[in-house]
Amino acid sequence: VRFQWQTTALAAQYPYDYYLDTIRVVETADPWIVRDLYLDILVYEGKRAEVVDTDDYLAAQSEGHFEAGEADFALNATHDTLNALANHGYSLRMWLESRNINLTWL
Repeated sequence: VRFQWQTTALAAQYPYDYYLDTIRVVETADPWIVRDLYLDILVYEGKRAEVVDTDDYLAAQSEGHFEAGEADFALNATHDTLNALANHGYSLRMWLESRNINLTWL
């Protein structure tokens, strides 16, 4: 999952705190391959999270844009992330720390 945080300038236009992209990373010698898997999660810190862009995911699936297993991976990764966020009170920081990821800017 790739994420971005909201700047003050964007916060009024987009009320979520974090935007998570469901991605697949293939580690190669150089460069790595990163594929966007269309499903995204909006995190409202400490309150809730919601899956968005399901329409993009379904269109990509029906048009054959996924490699073997990617559609299932995208659904599983998105739901695993959503459940993990719920289990950590919708705190991105707490969830990442539970995975030993400590971001000083978060």
